[in-house]
Amino acid sequence: MVDDSVAISFGAWVRSLRKQLDLTQAELGRRTGCSAAAIRKIEADERRPSRQLAELLVVALQIPNAQRERFIHLARGLITPKGVSGQNTALHNLPVLLTPMIGRSEELAFLCRWLRDPAIHLITLVGPPGIGKTRLSIQTAYTVLNDFANGVRFVDLAEISRADQFYLAIQRAFSEFSQYPDPAGEQLLNFLQEKSLLLILDNLEQIAEAASLEVDRMLQTCPKIKIFATSRVPLHLYGEYTYRLPPLTTPPPEAVAAPETLMNYEAVQLFTARVQQHDISFKVSAENAHTIIQLCTLLDGIPLAIELAAASLRRMTLEELWTMSLRRNWIRQTRTNALNIPSRQRTLEKVIEWSYNLLSSQLQEFFSTIGIFFGWFSEEAAAALYRTTPENARQHLQTLTDHSLLIRQSLQGHTVWRMQDPIREYALRQLSQEQRRSIHRLHAEYFIQQLQTFRKKATTTAERLNFYNLHHLNLMAALHWEMREESTGAAFQIQEALDEMWSAQGYQRQELVVTDYWMSLPEDLPPAAIIQHLYTAADLARQKSELRPALEYAQKALEISRMHKSDGLTAVLLNLLGRIYIEQENFPEARAVLQECYTLSQIFPQQLNPGLPLTQSGEIALFEGRLNESRTLLAQALEQLPPSMILFQAMAATDLAEIALQQGDLTQTRYWLEQACLTASQHVRCIVVFLCTLAGYLTLSDQNEAGLRRAASLFGAIEALRQRSGVILIGFYQRLNQERANLLRQKLPPEVWESAYSAGYNWSIHEIVHQVIMTLS
Repeated sequence: MVDDSVAISFGAWVRSLRKQLDLTQAELGRRTGCSAAAIRKIEADERRPSRQLAELLVVALQIPNAQRERFIHLARGLITPKGVSGQNTALHNLPVLLTPMIGRSEELAFLCRWLRDPAIHLITLVGPPGIGKTRLSIQTAYTVLNDFANGVRFVDLAEISRADQFYLAIQRAFSEFSQYPDPAGEQLLNFLQEKSLLLILDNLEQIAEAASLEVDRMLQTCPKIKIFATSRVPLHLYGEYTYRLPPLTTPPPEAVAAPETLMNYEAVQLFTARVQQHDISFKVSAENAHTIIQLCTLLDGIPLAIELAAASLRRMTLEELWTMSLRRNWIRQTRTNALNIPSRQRTLEKVIEWSYNLLSSQLQEFFSTIGIFFGWFSEEAAAALYRTTPENARQHLQTLTDHSLLIRQSLQGHTVWRMQDPIREYALRQLSQEQRRSIHRLHAEYFIQQLQTFRKKATTTAERLNFYNLHHLNLMAALHWEMREESTGAAFQIQEALDEMWSAQGYQRQELVVTDYWMSLPEDLPPAAIIQHLYTAADLARQKSELRPALEYAQKALEISRMHKSDGLTAVLLNLLGRIYIEQENFPEARAVLQECYTLSQIFPQQLNPGLPLTQSGEIALFEGRLNESRTLLAQALEQLPPSMILFQAMAATDLAEIALQQGDLTQTRYWLEQACLTASQHVRCIVVFLCTLAGYLTLSDQNEAGLRRAASLFGAIEALRQRSGVILIGFYQRLNQERANLLRQKLPPEVWESAYSAGYNWSIHEIVHQVIMTLS
């Protein structure tokens, strides 16, 4: 037999016993119903046996009764060999972590501080399915092991379904406790009363409500014990410290432009590490960066989901994995075949099903219903879909949040909820096709009603953009639903509202199908409706820099407008057509249509403010080098533009700043930059052009290194914004930027330029606006 004082792996123990019995690997395999290859892998510690196989090995290897429990625990990784990391395994039964932990350094440090605080006795690590609660609890326990005189005991409650099994499960974690099983726990509590130890209660959620008072009883009876529970629901006990485990950090979409930065994000680190376990050549590259970002975002930074996705690459390519994730049932197909993983954790579906089965039938129905939401939603929205009161919806939402099936947050002064994508996919799979259709209908009706109510209010641009940002995903879902149902009026109403946000914030790069939709509408619609649909399609295509179809849509709309003598609409269409020609750098055509546009706008100012074509005409004059004419036109435009037309006000003021800069008048340049600053920041195209002039102003006017460094950062910010938003600068600004950036490079040492440019490239839009305000203050 093995000497308990010596460190020995499970595989070495099996090999030693087999040889003592003079058995071959093939013979031992025959006696236990497995292959010789399986025995060879077990002895090499390359594979862990199932509990059933471990029990067969106990019989085949003639393990004495006194050592059977330790043999099975070591086989399953529930204890570690003596001598590992210099720790005494008699003080713990912690499972061995077979792979290194990725990330979680901040969470680990925080939990260790709590566990070492003598005033804290109960900690519950809470989080959604697959978030990594068990792994983090084990890693934390290893870290604080030497802080507890009587060690750490790990209790896996995953297979416990009744509260009367609670104490029996804990009792099995103490091999030195030799009393008869006692469901009431009296003998166990007497045994633990004076012990100083950490007790980890893993997977407590399924008996949390029934066992919570027993947890309190243990703490009252055994004052030196600390309890560290992992659960999908908090225990709701006085004195409980709850730590809600967040997802791993995931890269934003714009990180695709810098693949070398992706390994800074925990989700990418974990995905890469797990793929490299079976494909050592795998690495993040420019070619796969976009797909990796999409996968990590879809999986919402959930560690188990990421690990299962990585395991799926054993049987498919990365591209095939992403394609699979776009289909229904993808959470069932994302799986691992690892034999030493519990079956409940081998697919995403099983992981989420574990939590779903803990809900009442009413909560299951509510949970499935709100799976229709995309992104954030309110209790009023949930109540509308479930057809209940907001108070009842709030209670259900709170319960689902406690079960870690929802994320709650306060945004814009309101409490809102969100369901992570894998969980939402599971929720939707519980609905029949008929139920889905009915709920989709309610969802679209609710958000159209919200849109109607909101747009009737007198709101600022900032308030409207905040509303669209918060509800963007749900509005998009409603739009696509109405398009599929061929509900033209409702779809157009949503599209018209969203167009303001796309125009302001550069969302035009999203994969939208609305342009083709408008072009496929029946031709028997009223002319005004067709013109409006074509206008929307043209403007959206222009924002996506698809100028050829934008021109076709605008010209077709103009043709219909002229045919029906709708001169007011004609003025609006000519203004758009002028914008398209400008972006095509077809300035002669642009001048012609804008001249006609200006004439009509003076006749129909209620349809189109004359300041709009004047602003665009002034911009053409700037691009063609007629600076004095440009300044006159822009000044006239500003006299006619009302305060509400911030886009054109920003354009005019920015162009006037550029004119002053080119004429060497730095005082006027700064004045117009200050005028344009806040209005330009509300529109992505305006802020990009504004930054071009501001960076040029700093390059040409500043002599100190601090100002020149800021200019270099602005050039980096321009490039990042351009890539993220899809804005294509007109040739005029491309040439200016190149010339001014080259001049700036001559003024700065190379390393200073690179550092400052990189810093600006990584600024968020909020940081950019802050830097602009600081520069001009």
